[in-house]
Amino acid sequence: MQRDFFFNDSSTIEIYTFLPYMRDVVRCEQSLHELHLMWRMIESSAKMNCPLEARSILPTMAATRAGFKRLEQELVASLVGEKVANVLDAIGTKAQYVIDIVVRNLYERTADVGFLARDRELCAFVAAGQNGELERIRARLRAYRSLYTVYDDILLLDTEGNVLAHLDDSRPVQRSQDELLAQTLASDGFVETFRATDLRPGQAQALIYSRRILHPVSGAVVGLLCLSFDFEAEMASIFRAHRDPEGRANMLLLDADDRVIASADPSWIALGARVPVNRSGEPRLRVHGGREYLVRTFAAEGYQGYQGPVGWQGQVMIPVDRAFSAGNRPPLESLEPALASGLLFGFGLAWSTMIRPESVLAFLSFDDLGLLFVLGCAVTINLVVYQLVPRLRRQTLLGTEFQQRPFELNGTAVVGGILFGLGWGLCGVCPGPAIAGLGTGNWDLLWALGGIALGALAQGLRAK
Repeated sequence: MQRDFFFNDSSTIEIYTFLPYMRDVVRCEQSLHELHLMWRMIESSAKMNCPLEARSILPTMAATRAGFKRLEQELVASLVGEKVANVLDAIGTKAQYVIDIVVRNLYERTADVGFLARDRELCAFVAAGQNGELERIRARLRAYRSLYTVYDDILLLDTEGNVLAHLDDSRPVQRSQDELLAQTLASDGFVETFRATDLRPGQAQALIYSRRILHPVSGAVVGLLCLSFDFEAEMASIFRAHRDPEGRANMLLLDADDRVIASADPSWIALGARVPVNRSGEPRLRVHGGREYLVRTFAAEGYQGYQGPVGWQGQVMIPVDRAFSAGNRPPLESLEPALASGLLFGFGLAWSTMIRPESVLAFLSFDDLGLLFVLGCAVTINLVVYQLVPRLRRQTLLGTEFQQRPFELNGTAVVGGILFGLGWGLCGVCPGPAIAGLGTGNWDLLWALGGIALGALAQGLRAK
């Protein structure tokens, strides 16, 4: 049996790896297989019942059956490939979103640290050392953080690593010996650091943007500024905005070693875990923690020349047993009740030929009583539905409430019925079938609908 087919120019897909998870494709394959078996039964019956006549047509039947079998395999393979491609495209888009949004966010941080490191008051404070006005500077840092709420701390240090001022009192720090100090003091630009650091005691990992501070007069290096990005909170916000609402997939941010540094659901895929990646987008399953996944991985495309932290990647992983579960609901359940009812009603009118004025006129002239059967079935079904079903169910199949409207037989109803019957008999059109008939391209029905609208308008003006 053929099991592989070309997914794109460079990769193939094992269709029977994915097929058990695609119930709709399995049903299609079963139906096609039943047709194939029917062909074989026809051949066998022909051999037994009319062997002489069958001798001339059996080769053609066998060739047709073989061709149908190939068509079945190609169709199933195509359906599987399309579904896998759709899932990979969807999770690939999410993975690209993750890394691109992170990089654009961090690009702003590179601008922030450069701007704030040149703030004249901050430069003067660091140059003065411990003799500066600490509370005034802390107030200035708090004002800046209130404008840009993505920082959990802002620190000012001298060249010896002494902390002159910082904002996060929950993590007090007086001095740092982190090597990022020497790197920053020796650099003309910003330094980006992501790891554990004594600038954020008790924190497993911190993302720090640092830049040296120069004396406002002499231009000598007097210290440095560190912006601590609130990485955990910002990643949680990104994941909330873009993750799968059904919770079928997990969004991740990976480092250059393919280790998880941020996870939309850490209880599912933990921080620090090393996960399989799929940068090429090949339709192959990856295994993590004993479970099979479809995976897409993307590096940053960069923003304004900034590529983000070295090696960072966005990734989305979806278990194969959940990848194809969306969209398996019955089609009517995904539609608005009114739209679903209208589709069913319109289809029924078209199927019964009630949208054709000539069929209606033939019925009214007793030349064709087929519509009498249609009307009888409609009345019977509605009688059962409105009298029996509300006693068994609280809601309709579409989730709406059952409603019954009282009808009062009076002179207005009798006269209206007579006028409607005259109009219906003259043109063979009533409002519902006329509207449905437009779907078949019978534009002449617009004249009848125009007359119906004018008649209703006249009655409305008369009733005022």
